[in-house]
Amino acid sequence: MNPKEFNTTRAGEIFEHQDQGETIVTFLPSPLPPEIRYEEEMVRLVEEAASNLNDLKGTGRNLSNPNIFIQPYILKEAVISSQIEGTRTSFEEAVIQADEEVKDTRETRDLQEVRNYAEALEYGMDRLEKEPLTVDLIKRIHEKLMSGVRGEQRSPGEFREKQVHIGEIGVSREDADFVPMPPEKIEEAMEELIKFIQEDHSMPYLVKSALIHYQFETIHPFEDGNGRMGRLLIILDMLNKDKLTQPLLYLSEYFNNNKIRYYDKLQNVREKGDYEEWIKFYLRAVKNQSRKSTETAVKILEKKEDYRNKLRERGVPENCMNLMEEMFDLRSRTISDISEELDVSYHTARSYIRELKEEGIAEQLEREGREQHYILGEILDMMDEQSPEIIQN
Repeated sequence: MNPKEFNTTRAGEIFEHQDQGETIVTFLPSPLPPEIRYEEEMVRLVEEAASNLNDLKGTGRNLSNPNIFIQPYILKEAVISSQIEGTRTSFEEAVIQADEEVKDTRETRDLQEVRNYAEALEYGMDRLEKEPLTVDLIKRIHEKLMSGVRGEQRSPGEFREKQVHIGEIGVSREDADFVPMPPEKIEEAMEELIKFIQEDHSMPYLVKSALIHYQFETIHPFEDGNGRMGRLLIILDMLNKDKLTQPLLYLSEYFNNNKIRYYDKLQNVREKGDYEEWIKFYLRAVKNQSRKSTETAVKILEKKEDYRNKLRERGVPENCMNLMEEMFDLRSRTISDISEELDVSYHTARSYIRELKEEGIAEQLEREGREQHYILGEILDMMDEQSPEIIQN
């Protein structure tokens, strides 16, 4: 890391420390909050992003069965946040292989990272209904995130105890893009960040949210998994502060589509003190992804009503209608699964799937194994639709 690139002390300062006789140059972020300049574009983006996020919150509030409906959204965020860190698992692969045993291959290790992200998010959601966000809770969520995947040997659930640097694989510390604070300063910095998160401040919530994400990534408290953990905390904080009622926002899609800008905007805060450009980038992400998540939710709800109408016209049993609704969680099911889930005979379960297939509602997946698997294909396609790269507006 070249100290000459850091030409302002607005966001922090260069800090040198000794490690086994070596002088290491690091960056210490300033405590939050900074003084933010609210020019016209910033104000507009704050209003538009907050409005779109509120619309998404309203959509979540009106869900008749949110526990089923939110599962694809959680999985989508898990898939894309993991893709930012280099995994190759697609949303469709994560859905289709969700219940398969994980073997020691690159593909299945990637899949396990996606699973861990979804499980860590659900764990965090559950715990925040019972306890406040603390440093200890962040550590426990991180342990869930990193268990059994790449980085599991790097102290999951514990703040790092050695100096790290950030850059391309194999890059030296001197040539690294960024060298975060030394380990002995992490605990205090994280306690300060938690205090900032919990206290009320005279700033728009989404501006505060952008600052929280920047600060967490700059502290870089863990040896591995900081990007995924930081993005996971965005959603948990929105839920905890009642800015969302359900985790329907897959913000990582915008970050992944604009990955270079995502990292550059964060780095420009450190080097140039440019909080404003980072915040505007973050607001555009919330604005665009909130709108897309809402539009997708509305389309899916309309499709569910369309399915209900088709099945009513066929005069199917109520259990068949219930199966259709349960399948909106996008978990693939065999006839045996359905028989057990609905407590009906195998023959009856097979007749339900036949009804759904004949109406074009359910489709068979191409998977190895003795039993055939079924899923709602149109819903999978809706959730798997990719957003184009979006920079402005």
